[in-house]
Amino acid sequence: MLSFFNSQRYLFPLVVIAAFLFTVFWLRSSNQVPDDAFISLRYAQHLAEGLGFRFNPGWERVEGFSSPLHVVLLAGSILLGVAPLAASQLSSILPGFLLLMAFFVWSRKILGRVWGFAAALALAVNPAFTIWSRGGLETTLFALWIFLVLVAGIERRWSIMGILGGLIALTRPEGMLYWLPVAGWMFFFARNDDGKFGGAVKKMCWMPAIYLPWLIFRFLYFQDFFPNTYYAKMDGVRLAQINRGANYLWDFLGRNDLRLAEILAIMAAIFVLNKSGWKFRTGTVQTWQILALGLAVCAATFVLLSGGDHMAQHRFLLPIIPIILLFGAWGGKTLAELAAQSSLRVAVQGLLLLVFLSPHALVFNKDLRNPINPLHRPVGLVEPWGSHGIPGLFKLGLKLGEILPHTATLALVPAGALPYASELPCIDMLGLNDKEIARQHVSSMGRGRMGHEKGSGAIIMSRKPDYILLRTAPAPVDAGVQDPREHSLDLTPVRELWLDEGFHQQYEPFVVPVDENLAFTLFRRKMDSAQ
Repeated sequence: MLSFFNSQRYLFPLVVIAAFLFTVFWLRSSNQVPDDAFISLRYAQHLAEGLGFRFNPGWERVEGFSSPLHVVLLAGSILLGVAPLAASQLSSILPGFLLLMAFFVWSRKILGRVWGFAAALALAVNPAFTIWSRGGLETTLFALWIFLVLVAGIERRWSIMGILGGLIALTRPEGMLYWLPVAGWMFFFARNDDGKFGGAVKKMCWMPAIYLPWLIFRFLYFQDFFPNTYYAKMDGVRLAQINRGANYLWDFLGRNDLRLAEILAIMAAIFVLNKSGWKFRTGTVQTWQILALGLAVCAATFVLLSGGDHMAQHRFLLPIIPIILLFGAWGGKTLAELAAQSSLRVAVQGLLLLVFLSPHALVFNKDLRNPINPLHRPVGLVEPWGSHGIPGLFKLGLKLGEILPHTATLALVPAGALPYASELPCIDMLGLNDKEIARQHVSSMGRGRMGHEKGSGAIIMSRKPDYILLRTAPAPVDAGVQDPREHSLDLTPVRELWLDEGFHQQYEPFVVPVDENLAFTLFRRKMDSAQ
């Protein structure tokens, strides 16, 4: 068995790549991206057009995006002639592919070909990894930097490690948390390399040197210390948020596709520590494991403090998945080495490989039988069509951009696909792109969906938008006006507006068909109220 693996120099990288491409482009093919991706794309489009970091050109300056580096990369791609929607999709596909290749090369180096291949194959078909490789957000880019900083730290490439630390902070707001294990690692090992504190400190300076210019720019341009997304999604640190974050972590650790990897890692760690008398030695607990744990703790800490995320597949914890798979494969290899002198060593290793890969195979088989999107749908990068969800809002945005004056203002939830497609001035009723709404204090913060807990019907009414969208799902053309709270999960601005008598006095229903069967109902400001 081992000789077979060792003889396949090129076959197994191709298998890993094929599994990744098959899973991303077929099993999980989707001609859409999450709504938040369109927020970043709208900022990038305006930046590429020379309008600056603006959600609404000419309105207030607000940092309603999570990743300045991602927005700048998107804007650069658009300037180079890449179609915006294709740029959005490629901005997550390419980092995902690079992460997979880096993971394959490095896991094979530290685990050998057998277990390195197994770990890479598990990552290639992991649902969270492959879904967010098509997500159009900075998620895979962030995970790539974190994994590369792990590799750079183990390889003792200190300048590269410092640069990567800076890029991590530019890619996600919580990136500065990762400076703690990165700086500690650099300080300890870089000092040992040359015996001087000054050398270690100089190498650590790369991190603030890369990130500090953006902090200065943020304060001068947006006049804020933190991105507006922080204010919109949090109201300090609440016990309810920590409880929600703990539940988020617990759900993540109980995932079927990761559970056996976690068990193998724990079993191997107990065996190794027991063998060493539970005494710490870098030869026993390998150095990559220490740094990997430190990086994983940073991700878990952010989730606890923030309360997690409402998006699919525990998006905030994607950087931990390669680490868990590394630990799981290391556990399998360590346990297999127990049978190294036994005549059953091949069978034992085969059984452990089966245990490690079986949950991933089961998830893959489930997707094959019941893909997230029907297999008869065309695979594409730039056509977010469909009859529901984000594609429907995109179609509505295109329609509104055609029939409404370009100065018409629209208040809505959510504020991604529709504003991008319509190019109209929009009020984000959840506050991601609105400073006043983002700074509302919510006593029940942490008990709802993250990013969907703030909003104010009174603020929206005071702005007097020309149109308001309350229900984000289409209905049959002849369905009439429906209670938007049934679909919008009783969001604060939707609830307050619907219960406000002034809203019904000043606004009237306005039905906009998006195809032969479906339509959206907006509310249009009455002429006598607009005067």
